[in-house]
Amino acid sequence: MLHKACHLIRNIIPFAIYLLLVMVLPVNLMAQEGRISEDTVHSQALEGNLLDDSPNRSVYVYLPPGYDQGIQRYPVVYLLHGNGGRSNIWTQGRFQDLNIRVSMDSLINAGAIREMILVMPDANNRYRGSHYVNSSTTGNWADFITRDLIQYIDATYRTIPHANSRGLAGHSMGGRGTLYMAMTYPGIYGAIYGSSAGQMDFGELRQTPDNPDWWAKLINLQDISQADRRMVRMLGLTAAFTPNPNRPP
Repeated sequence: MLHKACHLIRNIIPFAIYLLLVMVLPVNLMAQEGRISEDTVHSQALEGNLLDDSPNRSVYVYLPPGYDQGIQRYPVVYLLHGNGGRSNIWTQGRFQDLNIRVSMDSLINAGAIREMILVMPDANNRYRGSHYVNSSTTGNWADFITRDLIQYIDATYRTIPHANSRGLAGHSMGGRGTLYMAMTYPGIYGAIYGSSAGQMDFGELRQTPDNPDWWAKLINLQDISQADRRMVRMLGLTAAFTPNPNRPP
């Protein structure tokens, strides 16, 4: 009887361990997911802007699967949205239901890329987009990204705070902003990438109606909500690149 009991125990214990692993496995799989943190960053560079846009900016931060499990430091990529977008465009945006957390988790778990932090700031303003430049009218958006935001991220998260571990990328307006800031602040970013970067000239002029009434409406525009997208974008471009604080809008 003792021999049979021992034999039964030897069979039961491995089976019990197997059941335990099956119950624990989903928890371990969940641990392989990264997470999105939504922060609010106050920017001194945007204080007092003439559009009355808030200097408190929403910032989405993707933290990789291993972030909460150790003390490792990570490289950072700053990801800039396009005109009319906001920080949440990467998590619930219009790009074929792009979900940056799912995409990053998949690439990391497949070994295609290393773990990293992604930072996605909101650079939308009254005119649909800041264009990521310093302006006496719209505020110093380039300083916000390259000074205030980087300082906040390096102080808040376990980053590798060096240029060779800091990247900058963007789409459309964000792509143009990437090129602009990389040239304006050499030595801050170790890698850059502009996806469908917006043209650097005032190409919008070629897309506007050849209609004097249209231009008169633009010059005398008081209510932004009544303007079409081209008018608002034109105001945004001029306010960013050729600002005249004494001649609104």
